[in-house]
Amino acid sequence: MKGQEKKKYPLVSIIMPCYNIKKFLEKAILSVLEQTYKDYELIIIDNGSTDGSLDIIYKYLDKNIILLKANKNKGVVGSRNKGIRHARGKYIAFLDSDDVWHPEKLSKQILFMEKNDSAISCTEYNIVCEQGKYLYKFEIKEDMIDHSKNLKFNHLGCSTVIYNREKLGKVFFFKKAVYKEDYGLWQKIMKTGIETHVYKEALTDYRLRKGSISSNKVKMAKE
Repeated sequence: MKGQEKKKYPLVSIIMPCYNIKKFLEKAILSVLEQTYKDYELIIIDNGSTDGSLDIIYKYLDKNIILLKANKNKGVVGSRNKGIRHARGKYIAFLDSDDVWHPEKLSKQILFMEKNDSAISCTEYNIVCEQGKYLYKFEIKEDMIDHSKNLKFNHLGCSTVIYNREKLGKVFFFKKAVYKEDYGLWQKIMKTGIETHVYKEALTDYRLRKGSISSNKVKMAKE
């Protein structure tokens, strides 16, 4: 309203690695731009894409979208860690460049975390095929997940996770990890006794692609 200051919401830093993902990248970026929650910075880390991905990123660059270029391909772990180092937000969120957020993802999850004073949270998510067709919902029965509950089965989908930097500091992925790198980070956080709060709604579409790391997302979670 006129004469009143606009309410300030916590800044969310969104970390998005990118490498030759032109086919899906624009949809991922648009799913951030279409968020009802507007207090964010999207940090895209490009690993030397040669397929036109950079052209898409340049198309959307503004004060809320930041491009970091890697001199060499650092892989998804190095890219995410580079993004975390540049993050300024109270909250750090992750979005793979072939996944898509639902418009109210940040609004619902940040409000949920603020209300519950959460250090880390995740949501349920939808599994979709390469063309984006819905396959099934990944449901989580637990309201809270601790280290032991997550040992046999990884409940946390990377593109659904947000952690509170003010509570945890900047927590980084294991550098030597290739697969299950996100699982290692969640376990590192929860090993300290912190529990993950679960928001019971699918707010992300996880895309399964043949011949890529993302095609093994569900398999890796089960492993």
